[in-house]
Amino acid sequence: MAANSSVSKLDLPVLDETRVELQPSNKAIIEPSLVYEPHPRRRHGHDATMGSVSENYIDLRAMANNRASLARTPSPTPSEHLALTTGAIDWKAMRSWRFWIRKEWFWYYVLAIVLGGVAAVIAIKRVAIIHFLAPATDWMKKTPAAWLIPIAILIVLSYPPLFGHEIVAMVCGVTWGLWIGFGVVAAGTLIGEIATFYSFQHCCSARARKAERSTISYACFARIIRQGGFKVALMIRLSVVPPHFATVVFAICQMNIFVFILAAFLTLPKQMVLVYFGVALSQSATGEETPSSKRITGAVVAVGTLIGSAAMYYVVKQMNKVKPEIIYERRKERQQKMQRMSISQRISNVGQRNSQA
Repeated sequence: MAANSSVSKLDLPVLDETRVELQPSNKAIIEPSLVYEPHPRRRHGHDATMGSVSENYIDLRAMANNRASLARTPSPTPSEHLALTTGAIDWKAMRSWRFWIRKEWFWYYVLAIVLGGVAAVIAIKRVAIIHFLAPATDWMKKTPAAWLIPIAILIVLSYPPLFGHEIVAMVCGVTWGLWIGFGVVAAGTLIGEIATFYSFQHCCSARARKAERSTISYACFARIIRQGGFKVALMIRLSVVPPHFATVVFAICQMNIFVFILAAFLTLPKQMVLVYFGVALSQSATGEETPSSKRITGAVVAVGTLIGSAAMYYVVKQMNKVKPEIIYERRKERQQKMQRMSISQRISNVGQRNSQA
């Protein structure tokens, strides 16, 4: 009876038997006619403590002991331990040059060099650029429905990994001024984001699941999107997270389309900052810039940076909250995999012994 109670404590099925017979088809079939035998040596003529009762049987008590050895949740891996001891952003690792110089980041370096070069050229050659764009901007001002051109360009550029959205927004500011330019950019941005959302809603799901299993930071990001609702969506849109990347993750995580549209609409004022930069660029090139406009430009940059940093802090904080839960689930998944492998291997070994007998 002691052996019978130890088995039930391990959540094994409470049956009248403790042995499983392996038929020639190598399938384990439980026989209801078998009765639990606390002393199998007296009936079968040999000592059961030295091995199985018979080569054709699996002792469920041995399987119970094996399950007991696998009942403990596996320890965190080195990467999981590092993730638990650091935040979503490892500030200590960022102090080392090895963090910034990586072979897999090659194309990011190329993109940063290109964007930096474009920004430098715009800052240095802004007068020449405005004069160069003057014929095109004058034509768009005079041509009816010419505003559809930048809208179409913005829709196309909304699909990752394309970029150049900021340049188009600044050109709209140079061409139509602040308010009309903002209306054009807002329309192109919103339509492009909705199109991207629907395009990726049923694409890349397998790749996203693979990344969620292998990358802890992405798993945390996806978890807060699924659990956070509108507030998290709004904060991510306000943060420094690239909007095209955020839209793709929103779609893959099956966010409600109305929640996404509302969050995207409320964060459209971020585009006004880019349009205003175009207006300020035009004023500086034509000599119309005043000290007050310079102060407004500085205030816009400061407020935008403050809002983006505060929103990013909120997002990182939410990711750190769900990280222990994510890592614990990964450990339990490894435990279940080990248990399945152990039971399958045990049944396979008995089947091999039976086929050799």
